[in-house]
Amino acid sequence: MLIRKSAIAMAMVGACASSFANSKTLMWEDNFDGDSIDRSIWTYDTGDSGWGNNELQNYTDNSDNAYVENGNLIIQALKNADGSFTSARLKTLGRLSYKYGTIEARIKLPDLNAGLWPAFWQLGNNYGQAGWPACGELDILEAGMAEAINAGKVNSEVSGAFHWWHESDNYTGQADFGQSKNLIEDFGSSTGFTDGYHIFGMTWTPENIAMWVDDEANEIASIGTDDPAFSEFQQQHFLIFNLAVGGIFPQIYDNNEITAPMPAKMYVDYVRIYDNDDSNYSTELSLATDTAKNGNIGVYGEGNMLSESLAFGTDIELYVWNNMESLSDLDNNEALEFEVDAGDWFGMGLWMYYDLNLMNYQNGHLNFRMKTTSEQSIGIGIASTGGDETWINLSVDGETFGLERDGQWHQVSIPLSKFGVDFHTINQVFMLRGDAPNEALTLAIDDIYFSESLAKTTPSGTFSLYSETAEADSSFELGADGNLHIWGETLAEGATSPYEGSESLSYASTGAGWFGMAFSANNYHDLSAFDIDTARLNFALKTSSTTAFKIGMKSGSIDDIEQKWIDFTNSADPYGFTRDGQWHQISIPLSDFNDEVDMSNVIQLFQLLGVDGDISDIEIDNIYFSGGSVSEGNSDGNTGNNDDSSGEENSENGSNNDDGPGNKDLTTQATISASNEIQPIANVIDGNNNSRWESAHGGDSAWILLDLGEAETLKTLSIQWETANAATYSVQGSNDTITWTTLSSFGGGTAGERTDEHSLSGSYRYVRLYFTERSTAYGYSIWELGLTGGSVQSLSVSATSEIQGATLAIDGDNSSRWESAHGLDTVSLTYDLGAQQAISTVTIDWETANAAAYTLLGSIDGNNWNTIQSFSGLSAGERRDSISVDGNYRYLKIDCTERSTIYGYSIWEINVL
Repeated sequence: MLIRKSAIAMAMVGACASSFANSKTLMWEDNFDGDSIDRSIWTYDTGDSGWGNNELQNYTDNSDNAYVENGNLIIQALKNADGSFTSARLKTLGRLSYKYGTIEARIKLPDLNAGLWPAFWQLGNNYGQAGWPACGELDILEAGMAEAINAGKVNSEVSGAFHWWHESDNYTGQADFGQSKNLIEDFGSSTGFTDGYHIFGMTWTPENIAMWVDDEANEIASIGTDDPAFSEFQQQHFLIFNLAVGGIFPQIYDNNEITAPMPAKMYVDYVRIYDNDDSNYSTELSLATDTAKNGNIGVYGEGNMLSESLAFGTDIELYVWNNMESLSDLDNNEALEFEVDAGDWFGMGLWMYYDLNLMNYQNGHLNFRMKTTSEQSIGIGIASTGGDETWINLSVDGETFGLERDGQWHQVSIPLSKFGVDFHTINQVFMLRGDAPNEALTLAIDDIYFSESLAKTTPSGTFSLYSETAEADSSFELGADGNLHIWGETLAEGATSPYEGSESLSYASTGAGWFGMAFSANNYHDLSAFDIDTARLNFALKTSSTTAFKIGMKSGSIDDIEQKWIDFTNSADPYGFTRDGQWHQISIPLSDFNDEVDMSNVIQLFQLLGVDGDISDIEIDNIYFSGGSVSEGNSDGNTGNNDDSSGEENSENGSNNDDGPGNKDLTTQATISASNEIQPIANVIDGNNNSRWESAHGGDSAWILLDLGEAETLKTLSIQWETANAATYSVQGSNDTITWTTLSSFGGGTAGERTDEHSLSGSYRYVRLYFTERSTAYGYSIWELGLTGGSVQSLSVSATSEIQGATLAIDGDNSSRWESAHGLDTVSLTYDLGAQQAISTVTIDWETANAAAYTLLGSIDGNNWNTIQSFSGLSAGERRDSISVDGNYRYLKIDCTERSTIYGYSIWEINVL
């Protein structure tokens, strides 16, 4: 997303552009010009509930249904083999909202005839509290209505509509108003929906709301909203795009009556929000980073360790649902103490007046003190607008999280990673429930608070999940790091015959008709080191059953979102697997997961699921991740520093390997953008000390983003401020624009010209200056930015299969070796030299289990490969292959195609000259 100055700069985009009656200032836009949907802005609704409209499709977050391509967001409806449909519904709930201004989206629609129902619309931010329609709904674009189908005009008829809750002396209840217009007949357009893009917009003021197409003069529907009865339209709203199939709008309720061509694609070129530049009001825009909480957030109780506390009447309310008599005086902030009668369920909740943004807490803890003598199982829950609710049971025989039943106060601390909710939109901060107790009980709760996220676990290189032989850089320890969970007691342990070591996971169904299990972590794992083409999820697998199953991974906290499954189906099993009751080593590229799984935020590291019946036998062993990037010096927390042996090799090859990074001017390769601008952001890297960037006046939250094109080791940042400087800001680094690391911070600044110098470290593609406090009443103003650094060469190696790590082949130790899984002929090892260089010789020291046939290849970019030399007909035994090379390469690959033994492949050392 980029921010630009005004609508004038947007004139004549593509085939059509909106025409504004007055000048407007661009506040926010998403041009969908990256490789993927921006998770910091967009999330999903999922499911096949009909959505109150008798819709036929199942909404998913699958990359088949929603993705970015050629600068467009594409929402794709698909017809499945069984005649059912899938599609997508994206929303900015809890991530972006606004009030007043002008919004527009440039959209091309599919053939709607008949049964498709595309929409661009918005709901009020209090949806989680007030519900629909009391939250208010504004439908900027709807198409596919039954009347237009019957009239033969479905691909040119557009509707705009308003829905709200009306209360007056004459009427109380749902209120609706809408109108439809025809692009061709009413507005003289030469094209319908399917022939080209059209701009669908809405102009929203405190007194009036108007929907329009292509030009504000082309009004579809409008309504006056200055009456207090329209309070739903005087608050911030969030955005929604979706493509429905069937339902009340097209009045088609049977899959067989959908005749619109499939697949059907809705293209969204951009969506933009403008301030109307009216002195009587201004556009309010909120991003998740603006509303996110930090520190220890108190829910109930007191404590000097709290950064902020929620208050009754303005933030929260206590609701007793059933069978809990309060013994407390809340006005005096006494502990929450309740008496519960025998024979009936009990429950209560602390309800939010608004959605609380705890996006910084998903790896933190819910903490409280509790006392009771009852052995009753007690459920503790959290609920969210965007992700339903989750309950964790405190039980005598299960997890207690610190609770003891002795009538004394005990500290309870529950990892928030156990809650499957949307942490951006918490609407019940604390809930408690229990089944009917056999006898009356008393319980008390006090000092409820949320503590912020802990650091994520960040494995790299080779990461062992369940393996006794893989030589790993780090391992997942059951109990300490997480647990193996059998879902719904659907699997029972069976006899084992391990692939390696002395243990394996052997199961058979218990008769539930479905089955599942997962390795669930106690805290989120950042697997960014494995978000590369060479990384693999490896495991040994065997079964003789024909029952279909899936292997999956899950990131994020919301159920059914950021979840990817890979199907294993009899006679069509992937990755060379066969159902012969014998062990097979499976190696799945992690790129097969990362289109839907956020590798920087993984919570379920390995999943098994079957939904098509019981399975008679399945055994899994030797689960590990391989091929993750490894920064030299990673073990001591440093990045970008090579050890002595690799440093010597780099020096021989003529690369710069000083103690620190280089002094390259990184601004010359950077693409720069800003949250907003009055004077262009490009001025800060133009080398001209007389030109400057100036942000919009009146807002503290603003940012500048530099995209360096690739990760670079950072050294220094200089900021030459004009008088309107930042009193407080931070410098952040990221490699995905989702997870940010604070590199440097500044506070306490006063107005006046100054130059700030920051020493930086670490390797990042994106550098962000995040401003949070101005020193003047204006915006922020910078004359020039300087950023220095440069890549320090770092060697890395990965293999498509490994029992002993691939890094052992380049560690300079002739007594350690890489070893691939046994029984696989097709295995490759890729060596990244860190930078392109001239190569004369490659030496491979093979162990006895060598390759009978293989090819050495070279590449500059890791995608296009040149064959250097091929070998075949070689026999088992230790040997040294010295291969002459005449070329410049960054990457070398050893493609093994035939083993010389019954084992795998094994290499002591690889040397490059």
